[in-house]
Amino acid sequence: MFKLLAAILFLIATPLAAQENENVIFMLQQSPCQPTVDMFNLMIAEFDEIPFAKGSGSVYNQTANDWVIGSMTLFVNTDTWSYSVVINFADGVSCQVMTGREFAPAQFAIDNLRE
Repeated sequence: MFKLLAAILFLIATPLAAQENENVIFMLQQSPCQPTVDMFNLMIAEFDEIPFAKGSGSVYNQTANDWVIGSMTLFVNTDTWSYSVVINFADGVSCQVMTGREFAPAQFAIDNLRE
């Protein structure tokens, strides 16, 4: 329950390596969290996004001054190309840490940066 409360109030999505760089600005982020089953049902029913990729990662919990490790699920709507990034914790709670649109392969994004 502490993880749920802390994640809702103070999540910072910053890579661990960023701690060593004094030029890094930490972004305070609030993320909606709920039981994993409910989060998955929301992504599928509300946004028509399906699980597309998975990985592992961590988010920084400022309240606990510690990194919290979890698994990541990337949901994508293949009709509208909206997407959501969800981190899933071992205690059965998941948090939506990012949502967006225009999901595309990275090479396409790199080509657009060059123009």
